[in-house]
Amino acid sequence: MHKKFLIISLVITIVALSGLICETQDENFIRTYIDLPIQDHLWAAKIKLEQMIQTPAQPLDNEKRNQLQESLRILQDALKKYAYYLTQDEVLLTENWQSHFNMISQPGSPDISKSPLSLLAHLYIAYEAMMQRSANIMIQSIQYTEEETRLHKILDEAQSLAEKALDSAQQGIGRMVHSSGNYRFFLEIPSDYITRPSTMKWPIQTRKNLPDGSPQRVVNVEVLEAQHTIAPEAFVNARIAELKKKFTDLSEFKLEEARGDGYEIRALFSYTYTWEGDRIKALVYTHKSGQRAYEVSCLALADHFDREGFERIIRSFHRL
Repeated sequence: MHKKFLIISLVITIVALSGLICETQDENFIRTYIDLPIQDHLWAAKIKLEQMIQTPAQPLDNEKRNQLQESLRILQDALKKYAYYLTQDEVLLTENWQSHFNMISQPGSPDISKSPLSLLAHLYIAYEAMMQRSANIMIQSIQYTEEETRLHKILDEAQSLAEKALDSAQQGIGRMVHSSGNYRFFLEIPSDYITRPSTMKWPIQTRKNLPDGSPQRVVNVEVLEAQHTIAPEAFVNARIAELKKKFTDLSEFKLEEARGDGYEIRALFSYTYTWEGDRIKALVYTHKSGQRAYEVSCLALADHFDREGFERIIRSFHRL
């Protein structure tokens, strides 16, 4: 039985072939929502939670529904706390707080109800941004006033509530946010994947096991060094030659999509190979920016390959 998967890293720059990787305008559209202020992320999460509870895409059992309802209740408390932290308006702590919430939204913000980001993405970004804000406050070498200290405590309370709302939502959805603080990215992986120890080179390592404990599917993120800019054809040819040296039986190599200008690159490719007698199938997404590339490797025993599930994981990958 298969003991481990050998991960192959590959960064590619060619012309795009299909549609899993976003067009440039779509990437800019998504970035607009990633860069929303904290309160808008919280409000977007509230909208998505309500929709998920009221009109779920798939039937919810009682346990999942209860988890999502609990997440919504906690999220509303986080929203009130954070809105008060921003404005110090006491009305935001009352039962009528929602009718006053729009007063803190920034002019020109995009339509939050049309956000392409997931519920967990909005919750995680809001929580991570509050954590960063709290950390910045703590490292300042100044003496805060009593009122400022009180507001900082409210921010900490809002951050704690946002984290609890995220935890409950993850349990209700059955997916977990995996992130790297060093490299500022995150993605969503099903909660039945086991998390393995991370390193600087492999900040995320997860796998789903068969009943005997051997890996059925693996999802890892590797951080690669890359040339600042490089001629696409030269780079691809060199990488393919290297792969063939490592795996003489490598087959079904397919460059599925690629976009970029040599500096910023997004690529998707697939291949199969044999490892310890098992046929392994891989779907790999790479996002290169300058001299660093982030590679999401989704591998599985060939007869357990879940293309739809792996694509969903890849689509959830975002850099902050």
